[in-house]
Amino acid sequence: MKTKQTKKTTPDNCKEVYKSTVGLTYFDCEQQDSFKQMSDHENPYFTFSCTTRYILVLIATGKIDARAMAWKELADRGYDVNGNYIGFKQAIKEFECNVTQCMKMD
Repeated sequence: MKTKQTKKTTPDNCKEVYKSTVGLTYFDCEQQDSFKQMSDHENPYFTFSCTTRYILVLIATGKIDARAMAWKELADRGYDVNGNYIGFKQAIKEFECNVTQCMKMD
């Protein structure tokens, strides 16, 4: 019985190992190494571990923009897109302004 061999992550093949089936790189090599030091609740690998299949399908098919949702959540907590606390009113104002600009670009 043959077993499937898997590549080990090395600097030479790191990017290749972390490519998805649609050709997108999940994380670069330096980010990958830093995740090993993180607690589970901050580790991006576990971001969607409690998300329902229904929501994951909506995100994967582009029916929900996960980036926009994260940005909105930051604004709802009073943070700008860089994670700086700017207060609730200012954060919502910036979020709404940028969403409007994005809509004009489409």
